[in-house]
Amino acid sequence: MREEKLAIIYNGKTQYYLNPRLIKKQGVSPEKLELIKEKHIEKLDVFEKMKTEENKTKLKSLALSVEKIEFELQELWGFEKNKNMHEWYLVPKCTCPKLDNAELRGSEMKIINKECPIHGC
Repeated sequence: MREEKLAIIYNGKTQYYLNPRLIKKQGVSPEKLELIKEKHIEKLDVFEKMKTEENKTKLKSLALSVEKIEFELQELWGFEKNKNMHEWYLVPKCTCPKLDNAELRGSEMKIINKECPIHGC
């Protein structure tokens, strides 16, 4: 598969590439591949909104939008919907520990910074 078909392009720049081996392994059709790319762009749109948002209530709502997109991506990829596989701690303005939560990915455990504007109190 050509590299440009795997690129997630946002605001005229390549942000990242989808994994061609995973596409093949999961049997992702060309139609689903385009939907996956659209969902990634939708998620990047939400990230951009989060970067400029100051209101904690709105940030929490935007983070829920990211979670919804993550569930939709899991379904498009042919994976079981599982919130424990989401990288929830990578949303803009999250101050929860990145490395610790990356190590816990897949488990139900999370380390939350109580001062985090998104996940804290």
